[in-house]
Amino acid sequence: MRPLASMVTSSSWAERSSWPSHSGMGDVYKDDEWYEEALNLYRKASELQPLAFPPRFGEAIIYHRVRYIPHAIRLFQKLMKEFPDSDNLVLLGAAATHMSANEFGPALQELEQVAFGGRRGLCYGSALYRIGLCR
Repeated sequence: MRPLASMVTSSSWAERSSWPSHSGMGDVYKDDEWYEEALNLYRKASELQPLAFPPRFGEAIIYHRVRYIPHAIRLFQKLMKEFPDSDNLVLLGAAATHMSANEFGPALQELEQVAFGGRRGLCYGSALYRIGLCR
């Protein structure tokens, strides 16, 4: 067990911690490819705050990374409905997931919905960068 994992799994830390702490630790484990630990932390964060976007998005990214494509797509679609302000980020995650499964039609449809340019939109380079981060 990783040293950090022993701290995270201790009941005293879990009782005192808020959903952002769990979600942030989930991000650390996700980035280090400790997916099971990250999923547990994201789920705990979602349990503490069901309306929080970050842990649910992190969970979708993990399913994308382990190539559990149908589940990742379902999570991304659910996020699009529940968090319309995060559409661009979620659409890019869904597009990256479809591309990793060689499903280019749905990926193109999602990319066509991304708001490029403008005040709140993404630039094309940023979109490509974000898709790269989701691989």
